[in-house]
Amino acid sequence: LGSSRDFGSVRAPVPPVDFASLRRVSMRCGCRGIDLPPVSPTFFRHSAIFFETARRVQFYAVFNVQFVARDGMSFLERLSANRPTPTHAACRRAFSLVEVLVTIAITLTLASMTLAAVSVASGSGKKVRTRAIIAKLDAIIMSQYASYAGRSVAATSDATRGEALRTLAKGDLPDNWSTVASLAAKSESELTPHQRAYVAIWTSVDQAQVVVSNGSPECLFLAVMHGGLADCLDCDSLRIEVGDTDNDGMPEFLDAWSRPIGFLHAPSGLRLPFNSRTNFFSSALPFDPVVATSLDARGGLMRPLIVSAGTDGALGLGSDASRMPGSNESRDNLTNFDEEAKL
Repeated sequence: LGSSRDFGSVRAPVPPVDFASLRRVSMRCGCRGIDLPPVSPTFFRHSAIFFETARRVQFYAVFNVQFVARDGMSFLERLSANRPTPTHAACRRAFSLVEVLVTIAITLTLASMTLAAVSVASGSGKKVRTRAIIAKLDAIIMSQYASYAGRSVAATSDATRGEALRTLAKGDLPDNWSTVASLAAKSESELTPHQRAYVAIWTSVDQAQVVVSNGSPECLFLAVMHGGLADCLDCDSLRIEVGDTDNDGMPEFLDAWSRPIGFLHAPSGLRLPFNSRTNFFSSALPFDPVVATSLDARGGLMRPLIVSAGTDGALGLGSDASRMPGSNESRDNLTNFDEEAKL
């Protein structure tokens, strides 16, 4: 078995096996009453080999523990110092510039898509609300307008009767301040109850401050709220937003975009749908004995127009509701005749 231990560069002496000590142990155990069989020299030799092997294994284990305790940390430190910095994505603690830019681009793209979807949904909702407002006003105006066909007026012929009825309707449903001013020049006996209410309002305000160019929506409010056409003492039940966009003291009905809703009494040049090449209403005048046929015009006899400028805020219409030359501003207008134009 040798007399030394060789582990690499470490050599440690191994004490020799003392066979005499083993014999004394055996004799001592026998003196205490332990019945041991006779021990032969071969047994001692084998036992010595066993114990020597166990001692070598024990020394190897202790040596390794001491080696790791003494030199292990310095070895690991040297190994860590020489190891290159890891570059795997999972080990990095910061983002690269490319990753940041890509993240920003994706975020902006998603935000723009979300805003576009919200804008479209909001625009659709405003169109629905505006159409509901126009439908309420249309019901009030058309109820009054239809009543003139059965009115009794002083006329000598059907032609003069039709003209008299149109004049009456225009006075009761004015679409500009010039018409109201002309009513104020007449005697009170010549005026209808509606017209007297308009004149009272007109004479009570500073006429120089009234914005004449915004008379269309203001006269619509005047007719419905002050002329008694709505037939309501508390007209808040209409649930229509009211404002004064030009700050002249004359309010207007507002659409869902908070813009004034326009009103035209005689929209003879109106064309619906937008790309139509013919007028929506018949060339025959209302209240005359001649009745337009369905082949004459899609809209039949002319009726007052209630219109919202839509999303772009521009009507793009002339005084007779005809499209402005070279303009597409009226494309998104919302009117009280849109449903009829679709039929």
